[in-house]
Amino acid sequence: MATDQAIYVSTVADLNDHRLRVYIDESPDKSYERTFQKNLNITSGTLVVSAPANSGDDDLKINLNNGEYIITVCSNSIGKDVYTYDEDGEEMEDEEYFQHDEYEYYDVYINAK
Repeated sequence: MATDQAIYVSTVADLNDHRLRVYIDESPDKSYERTFQKNLNITSGTLVVSAPANSGDDDLKINLNNGEYIITVCSNSIGKDVYTYDEDGEEMEDEEYFQHDEYEYYDVYINAK
């Protein structure tokens, strides 16, 4: 879902515990299960990546020049999480969790229009 100033992504697996990578001035390849593309006009110089449960300290703030950008949100392994592969689902540190491409993850590509 998107508006002129925001993109909203509904995740599926593991209560919104997902890896997110951000790429600037790069283009996605065709290996993703889903992609969504939207033009956003950045007038504040900052693109904010947030979640409903975030505090302001949790938000990722990406500094950009003001202007129009093509934002592409890509995802893979939709609906798969640690419980898909291990029903006990032991907690992992972020560094370890980020190594698992088999768990639902998102990549965001930011390109000036």
